[in-house]
Amino acid sequence: MRRRNEEPSKEREGLLMKKAHEKTPPAKAESNVSSASCPRQDGVIHVPTRYLLLSACPLLIIIYASWEMELDLAGPIISGATRTFVQLSILSTILGPIFKLQNKYLVVGYCLFMVTLAAHASCGRAKYTFDGQFTSVFGSLFVNVALVGSFAFAVVIRPKPVFNPQYVIPITGMLLGNCVTGISLTMNNLTIAL
Repeated sequence: MRRRNEEPSKEREGLLMKKAHEKTPPAKAESNVSSASCPRQDGVIHVPTRYLLLSACPLLIIIYASWEMELDLAGPIISGATRTFVQLSILSTILGPIFKLQNKYLVVGYCLFMVTLAAHASCGRAKYTFDGQFTSVFGSLFVNVALVGSFAFAVVIRPKPVFNPQYVIPITGMLLGNCVTGISLTMNNLTIAL
């Protein structure tokens, strides 16, 4: 027995807290994220139409400012936005089955297709051309993406499965975007210097 004024021991206090915690049901975690932005089982995040329209507001503000200042940028901005919408719609149609199937041969084939397009884009940006330019550019892009991508997927990200298109395709695209810029600038400087 303990006296009234005596403090309970730390051990006994811990046991009492634990029992009280077990009796009370866990509180639901409140979140600021709406259920519309939570991913479904297949990893797709549904974005409501009103949010998509809201995301177009900055573009509309820029178009209005351009029109108000008579900069003649409204036409190129509208055509660029339309082209982007069409390209992304086509891309989603192509990538949808690849993401669902998760076949490593499809993923590797699509990445090779991306490297080929990037090599073509790099060669198209060059002011001067030389024999074997496409082969040189394709080889350098392929080696760069293979080495950096292998490091990223084997050491840093480690997706399961390794050829998960949700990781491989976007990261390959980012690597290629940087490579195209670097190769284009290098080729221009080298060919102009020669």
